[in-house]
Amino acid sequence: MHNSPGRSPFLTFVYGGIVLLLVLLALFARGFSRDIGDGRVAGRYSLFPLFQSHAPEELTLTWNGFALHFSRSMTPGLKGYEPAQAGTDVVFDGDVRLRLSPGADTGGSITFSPVGSSGGAASPPLIVPFTVAGVLQDPPAGAALAWKRAGRTYLLTLPQGARTDVAAGTLTLPLAGPAWSGVLRVDGVAAATQAASTRAPARSNRLPDETSMPSEDRLQATLARYADAAYQGWSMSRYLAADARWQLADGTLGFSEDIGIGLLAESIARGTWQRMIPLWSTAVAQQQRRAPQAALSFTTSAYMGGTRDFAKAFQERTAQQVVQVRALLERSDDHLLLLRGVVTLLADHASPDLLQKTGAFLAGRTPSSMDIPAAAGLVGVLLDYSRVVRSDDALVRLLKDAIERRILPAVRTTSAGVFLDTDSGRSDLQTSIRCGVLLLRAGTVVGSSLATAVGRGLVTSGLSLADEKGILPATLGLAGGRISSRDGFLAPESIYPMLPLGRFVPLETSLAGQLGPGSWVWTSARLASATGSSLGAALVFSYPPGVPYHLVLQGIRPFAQLKLHGIPWHADPTYFKYSNGWAYDAGSQTLFMKVTGKTDTEEIDIAW
Repeated sequence: MHNSPGRSPFLTFVYGGIVLLLVLLALFARGFSRDIGDGRVAGRYSLFPLFQSHAPEELTLTWNGFALHFSRSMTPGLKGYEPAQAGTDVVFDGDVRLRLSPGADTGGSITFSPVGSSGGAASPPLIVPFTVAGVLQDPPAGAALAWKRAGRTYLLTLPQGARTDVAAGTLTLPLAGPAWSGVLRVDGVAAATQAASTRAPARSNRLPDETSMPSEDRLQATLARYADAAYQGWSMSRYLAADARWQLADGTLGFSEDIGIGLLAESIARGTWQRMIPLWSTAVAQQQRRAPQAALSFTTSAYMGGTRDFAKAFQERTAQQVVQVRALLERSDDHLLLLRGVVTLLADHASPDLLQKTGAFLAGRTPSSMDIPAAAGLVGVLLDYSRVVRSDDALVRLLKDAIERRILPAVRTTSAGVFLDTDSGRSDLQTSIRCGVLLLRAGTVVGSSLATAVGRGLVTSGLSLADEKGILPATLGLAGGRISSRDGFLAPESIYPMLPLGRFVPLETSLAGQLGPGSWVWTSARLASATGSSLGAALVFSYPPGVPYHLVLQGIRPFAQLKLHGIPWHADPTYFKYSNGWAYDAGSQTLFMKVTGKTDTEEIDIAW
C-alpha cells in the first residue's frame, strides 16, 4: 500500500499567508473617488495601513483624457485629500495644498491653485507627472498644452513660472511668489459662457419677493408630510427586518446611526417608541457582530442607554476636532465655517484662547468674497457664537451683511419654488435647506422679515421634492426659471436633525455660563432652564412623561446630594436597569443619568 506523506507545515503556513494577504487586500486596499466638474479625483490607500500612515498611496485627477498623478514619493509628498469649498484640496507634506475647483462655464472646466503654502522664495516647486489620452496639438497663445479627443480640443492653461515638459510627462508648478491658478477647459467654451453671463446680470441678482414666499402654515404642513415620509421609510419600506439593515439612499443595503436618530425621535413624537427602540437595539447589536472593529458614535444612547460608551467615543472625537480647528485658525481657513457645532465644541472642549481666536477670526470675515457654502457656514457660526458666547452690534452687522449681500442674492425663483444657487446654476439641496433653517433663526436676530420669509421658502421648496420615502435629489440644475436636472440622492437622515420639527434629538448644550468652563449636558431631552450657585445646581428638562431619556452631565464637581422627582436619590452603578437613577465618575467629573418623567418637566437638584 502506498502511503501519502502528510502535508508540510511550511505549505500550510504559505497557504495561510496567501489567504491573509487576500483578506487584507479586500479589507484595506480600498479605493476612493470624488467628482469635480467633469473630472474625478480617485486613488487608493496603502495595502498595509496598520503599519503606515493613513495617507493615500496615490491619487489621480482625470479630466477628458488628461491625468495628473500624485503620490507619496513626490517632493513634497502626498499626504491626503480633503473636501474644500465646492471642490477638493490635495494635501502635501508641510500642509501645502493644491485646490481643485469646478469652473463656472458649461464645459465642465477645472481650476487648480495652491493654498496654504509658505510662499517663501526658497519654496521648491511641485513637480507632477501627467499623461494624455488624446492627440497632442500645437497649443494656442496662452495655453501650455492642447490635445484633441472625441472631436473636441481641450486646453491646459498655466501661470508664469510653470513649465510643461511633454517629453518627460511632467508639470512644474511654483509654490512661491504671487497667487496663481491653472485651468483645464474646453477650447471655445469659457469665453462664450462669460459673454452670455454678462448680458443679464440683473435677473441673477434680483431679490426674491417676500409676499410670494410660503406661509408659516404651509411650512408646517410640508414639514409634517416630510416627517411622515421619512418615518415610513425608516420604520417600514427601507427596513429589511431579516438583515436588520436599511436600504440607503443609493440603493445599497447598510447601517447608519443617523437613521437611528430620526427613527427614535419620530417614534417618541408618534408614541411608537416601545416598538422602535427594540428594533433599533437589535440593529445595533447585529451591526456590532457584522463589523466588530467599526467605530460607533453611540449617539442613540440618549434614547436607549449606553451613555458611557458614547462619552468615551465623544471624548476621542472632540479631541481630534479641537486639533483640526486649531490648525484651521492658524491659517485663517474658511473651512472652519463648514464644521457644524464648532462654537459649542470650542466653548465646552477647548481652551479659552481658542474661543477668543475664533471671535477674532469671525470679525475678520468678508462675506462678499465667500462662496455660498462658506457664507452659509458663517451665518450658522455667527448665530451660535451670539447664543453661546456673546452678542454685540458688530457681530449682528456681520450676520446681516452675510445674509443681505451673499445669501439672499443667491436665491433663485423657479416654477417649483425657491432654491439657493450654490455653484453657477447648481443647487446643493442640503445647503439650500440648511440655509433656509438658518434664515428662520436669523430673521429675528437681524430684524428682517424678508430673511424669515425666504427661510420658509427654501425649506418648503426643498422638502417638497421628496419621494414617498423622504429621499431628495442631492443636486439640482437651475435654468430658465425651472429645475433643469436632478442628480444624486439625499437621504432624510442626513438633514433630519437640523429641521425645525420640534423633535427630541440628542444635543450638546453648554453649561459654562451656569456651572463654569468645561460644563455641558448631552441628552435628547430639552433643557428648559439651568442655574448654578455656591450651594448647588438646578436643571429642568422637558420630555414626554413616561418615556425614559438618558443624560451625560460633564463638569459636575463632587456633590453631597442629588434630588430627582423631589426626593433624595442614591447612586447605583446599575441605574440603567431601572426607570430612574444615576452614577457618578469622580475622576472625570461626569454624571450619568436615566430619567423617566412623571410630568412634562422634571427638575434635577444637586447640592455641593
